[in-house]
Amino acid sequence: MSTEDQSKVVSMAYTFHCLQEGIAPEPDSAKPLTDYQFPDSADFLEPLLLALQCGQVRATGRFSDVRLDRPEFEVNISSHDLVSVGKDWRRREDIILGIGSESTRSGIPSSAWWLEGAIWEKSMLWVADPGQFDDARRKSLKIERTVPYLPERPYSFEQLVCFDEVKFSLADILAWKDDTFRVPKPAKSRNERNAGAKPAEDWPKIEEFIRAEIENGHVWESWDDLWFCLQPLLNDPDSAKDSPQPFRKLEKRLRDHSPELLEVLRSNIRTSGRRSK
Repeated sequence: MSTEDQSKVVSMAYTFHCLQEGIAPEPDSAKPLTDYQFPDSADFLEPLLLALQCGQVRATGRFSDVRLDRPEFEVNISSHDLVSVGKDWRRREDIILGIGSESTRSGIPSSAWWLEGAIWEKSMLWVADPGQFDDARRKSLKIERTVPYLPERPYSFEQLVCFDEVKFSLADILAWKDDTFRVPKPAKSRNERNAGAKPAEDWPKIEEFIRAEIENGHVWESWDDLWFCLQPLLNDPDSAKDSPQPFRKLEKRLRDHSPELLEVLRSNIRTSGRRSK
């Protein structure tokens, strides 16, 4: 969608605001530009990111390269303290020292979405895996300074590939909000005749989902990323909320019942390092 009908799209910032307030979004053309404050708790964000990762909600933006001022970091922020960076990006105006964007809008791949890469007030998303984009496309982005002068203190620049002016399909958002958003947890079925302990999760369904995702070429950034994608399939998503590694019970299940699937899965998790059995 190089040219978009403003009556059919909504900005990322406005969409998140509507979800937070429990109101139905209107077309961008009907809303004035407004600054929205990021809340302390954003429980609504994860379900929408899942819908974006699965392609249930479509999004477009301007493929861009941004130059940031992050002097306190001596390593690439794409792999270091991303939560802190995200909060800083939302709060400060002068952190963005320059930006280069494509002249036309394009679709945002579902694989680009991730929890800590979505920054809503600026309607920007830095991509999870810049390597998925053609180098020539990235090199053609020309950075233009967005501040009148560079910082005088010692500094170091970071550049990140991102999508700017992110917008969602209004029809997708409305359909997702009506059909999926905040679906009640499924009721736990009774254990007929007390026939042994009933599994806490529907593991066959979860394994089937994982197999299908692997067949479709899905590669997860980490075990936590995989566990995040499984949330809609869990009977009780909060059961392992306080566990530092909630995915361990999945790993144990596969080790005991589907070791072949576990081996294939490990090769589809970038940071797995083929965990010891």
